[in-house]
Amino acid sequence: MPEITLRLFGFGPRASGFDTVHRSVAAGTTVRKLWENLCSSADDTELLARIDERSVVFLVNGTLIHQHKTNRTVLKDGDTVTCMVLAIGGQGYSQEGGDSWGSARQLVHQKKEHQEQSS
Repeated sequence: MPEITLRLFGFGPRASGFDTVHRSVAAGTTVRKLWENLCSSADDTELLARIDERSVVFLVNGTLIHQHKTNRTVLKDGDTVTCMVLAIGGQGYSQEGGDSWGSARQLVHQKKEHQEQSS
């Protein structure tokens, strides 16, 4: 069974907080399946059980995984999966259409630029 590191940003009692857990997943588990398992095992009062998936950014080993690829991205042993609530610097998902992927991409690119400048 693959062992992964799971980082959840913005799902705890503080919007700026995060949790990191190590867990085993079944061979062949995708990002989408991991997300579904997390949501279904959360208490109804937790944000994790109520949040719209379109308001979450997924990264695997620091690489942004677009929503339509979560069901095709298979997790491997040693992967770090990050789930972040789109709440900082973006518009979030709106019922009228649109999403915050542009804002999420900008955040990821800013982080990459900062890492490159620090090297």
